[in-house]
This record gives sequence, C-alpha cells and structure tokens, in this order.
Amino acid sequence: MDGTSDDVAANYRTVRQELEEYGHGIGSKPEIVALNKSDAMSSDVVAKKLQQLSTAVGAKAMILSAISGEGVEPILRALRDQIADKIEQNTDAVVAAGSAAWSPEN
Repeated sequence: MDGTSDDVAANYRTVRQELEEYGHGIGSKPEIVALNKSDAMSSDVVAKKLQQLSTAVGAKAMILSAISGEGVEPILRALRDQIADKIEQNTDAVVAAGSAAWSPEN
C-alpha cells in the first residue's frame, strides 16, 4: 500500500473489496501486505501508518521501499515461505489420495 496516501487502512479495505467483488476465489488467496514508500516518510509516520495498516489487515504488515531496498529481502522470504507451504499442502494432498492417483494401469 502506498504509505504516502492519507488513509492506508481505507485503501487496503478498498483493494480487499475489489478482490472480493472480482470473485473466482481470489479474495481468499494468501496475501503479503506491505507499506510502500517508507523512504518518503519519517520513522514516526511510518510507525503510525504501519500500525493503521496492520490493524486493517488483522496481521502485521511489512515495510517496503523500492528506492532504498528496505524490506525487500523480508518480503521475498515471506513469499518463499508461502510458496513452500503451498507445495507442502499439495504434496500432502497427493500422498493422501494414494491409490486414487493416476497410473497407466487405471
């Protein structure tokens, strides 16, 4: 979310509403939410807006600056972790299916 906007929480809610309205289950997908443009704000403003955004999200939002690179590595790690979790879930589902899995004899 653009940290320089006046109301990051309202902006987040707008994006969430649009995702839900789009349908097709996109609104229920995992998300990583970040407050962007942290380089353009004082640390006090970043802290205040990060708290507002985290409250709206219901989880801890991350800090990001594309210019300074702040927060890029933690966000990449969070993405990696979400992907790894999804791979593990899919693998578990295939193993649980057991004999129902496709084979040339079926």
